[in-house]
Amino acid sequence: MKTIDSPPLILPGQEKLPLEETPRKFSVYLAGSSKDTTRVRLIAGRLAEAGIAITHRWFDLPKLGHDAALSDDEQREVSDQCRAGIYQADAFWLLMPGHGLPPSSSAIELGRALARRDLAVVHARGVAYPVIVTGGACRSIALTVDADLRSTFDNDGLLYLASLARAVSP
Repeated sequence: MKTIDSPPLILPGQEKLPLEETPRKFSVYLAGSSKDTTRVRLIAGRLAEAGIAITHRWFDLPKLGHDAALSDDEQREVSDQCRAGIYQADAFWLLMPGHGLPPSSSAIELGRALARRDLAVVHARGVAYPVIVTGGACRSIALTVDADLRSTFDNDGLLYLASLARAVSP
């Protein structure tokens, strides 16, 4: 596992690091807190600029952050969509909340991603299923130590994914 200690989140002047667009749609499941959708959408935009697809845009759901208000059937649909997004992706990226914010249900998604990686020794394209965790609280859950990249800096995740996407592109 590669661990990087650097400043939290995206620093001023680093919002637009050069990312070459990849010829093929490498995909990622982007997990994060429903209380942090501004950051999640910023990263989603940067992934799109790099030509990386997101397998499930949970952050665009109409009842975002109100899971308790959903019926059992609605909760099952959300859970099924998130699980499918994790299993269909080439990689998993968890945007951990910053310091002081409570962990979100994305920790459950991290567990699913780690289990998927453990079950699939080598991904169909010959690349292991990478798990990435970034954000100020990236060390607050012990399971994050199993990530392939763990950093307090979101741009480290962007650059890592972009390099993986280029590596598997034809």
